[in-house]
Amino acid sequence: GLSRWLNIYDEGLMVYGAVRVMDGHIPYRDFWAMYSPGQFYALAGLFRLFGPSIMVERWWDVVVRAALACVVFFLTRRLSSWPAALSVWLLTLAWLEFFGFFGYPIFTGLLFIFLSCLALTEGVRALAEGRSDRRALALAGGLAGVAAWFRHDLAVYAIAAVALVLFAHGLTQPASSATPGVRAADRIRAGLVRAARRLAPYAVGLAVAAGPVAVALSLSVPVNELLHQLLIFPLTVFPRMRQLPYPPLEAENLPYYFPFVAYAAVALAIALAARRLRRAGPDEARALRDVRWRVWAVAAVMLFGMFGFNQANIRSDLIHIPQFFLPAVALLAPLMRGFKPVLREYNYAFTAPAVTVMLLLAFPAVSNYLSVSQQPPPPHDVARAQGAPVDPNQLRAIQFIRQATAPTETIYSGVGRHDRIFVNDVMFYFLVERHSVTRYHELHPGQATTLPAQEEIVAVLERNQTRYIVLSDMFNEVCEPNASCESAGVTLLDDYIRYHYSTVAQYGPYRVLSRWR
Repeated sequence: GLSRWLNIYDEGLMVYGAVRVMDGHIPYRDFWAMYSPGQFYALAGLFRLFGPSIMVERWWDVVVRAALACVVFFLTRRLSSWPAALSVWLLTLAWLEFFGFFGYPIFTGLLFIFLSCLALTEGVRALAEGRSDRRALALAGGLAGVAAWFRHDLAVYAIAAVALVLFAHGLTQPASSATPGVRAADRIRAGLVRAARRLAPYAVGLAVAAGPVAVALSLSVPVNELLHQLLIFPLTVFPRMRQLPYPPLEAENLPYYFPFVAYAAVALAIALAARRLRRAGPDEARALRDVRWRVWAVAAVMLFGMFGFNQANIRSDLIHIPQFFLPAVALLAPLMRGFKPVLREYNYAFTAPAVTVMLLLAFPAVSNYLSVSQQPPPPHDVARAQGAPVDPNQLRAIQFIRQATAPTETIYSGVGRHDRIFVNDVMFYFLVERHSVTRYHELHPGQATTLPAQEEIVAVLERNQTRYIVLSDMFNEVCEPNASCESAGVTLLDDYIRYHYSTVAQYGPYRVLSRWR
């Protein structure tokens, strides 16, 4: 799928943000962004090595997704059998291709989250065997901290899941060390101490990995900007402007509803396994030690996936469910084989539905993969997009701007109307190799539609006497069932453009405007 059409918004945000970083711009201070900085800097480093191009970004994405599938395999192999892990690996690969959206940082974040879960399995295994593997727990925390570089929201979900599991693990009195006559208060106090000892190395690893990045950003960017762009706006404005209703319960929407069933089945399996483990005698408990640590590791993955429903419920489309969907896919493996020693009488009841669901999920992903065209894209002269097709109208607008402006000249890529915005063509900046005149290269509803943002854009257009702007009308009629479809009533930027610029060329939905007064 490397030769798929360019995604002018989501993919454009990543590649152009990386170019800005490569040229010395700092996210949140020099350009507005809601994403964590990791993907911008990772791509900027790759662009430094290999040159800025779509293929560099897409090969990075392919490597990340392949690595993610491999980590899911190793994790599920620890929690289950080879056949089950291999099946999950193949299904994960198929769906990672099916999701599309090259450059989307959720997959890089998930890679480190699953690596963190893999390290956690070693930590809880050591605890089950009476050892204290602080290094594994610290590594799990460190990998969660690295995940925060790419998606801080996913890191929060993972930290909450692991904290709950380690806290519960510490509070749970092992049957082998229970002492009759000890007061309940003393047992609780001892459990809290154990929980703190388990959480401490995880917290240290997290602080070591995420702390320096947080400090560097706070020293480079005003704190109010960091809080607004990374926390306040995503938690308050984004849900209102981008909310999509959850898809109805229909056959084609299986990916949206399968995780609910998977997590419920896993919770039931955990409850049944825990009941059996509590009733096991000392000799049997030692024999079932592997099941005991698997229960805790499975619980951590399950909680992370359940917390991931938060985003899936806000923006309910396919690309916003991987953090909810992929952990459920991974947990199909332990459902099939992971609890077999303690759930022999229930094994078929869990295995048969899990295999059936895997086959149902495989069909749309594999069918899509087989239908992907691998034909070479039409030839064009956009160096940064070689290997991928470019829209003919966008290409002609790019050629016009290149001929009319110097490489160091800034431009503005906007939309047909700025009082109501769906998305803008951010990819245009990357392909034309001209920087945005404003820090708002991403025009997000609820931000670029506000009066302060438009006043800032107008001020910078006026101060720089920007000669050319490009407006795209292709999304003028897009109206989602959320507040982005409503006019903000702010027409300052549109009025300024109408008064100061006139159309000098039009290519389909792309209008090139030149300043005339």
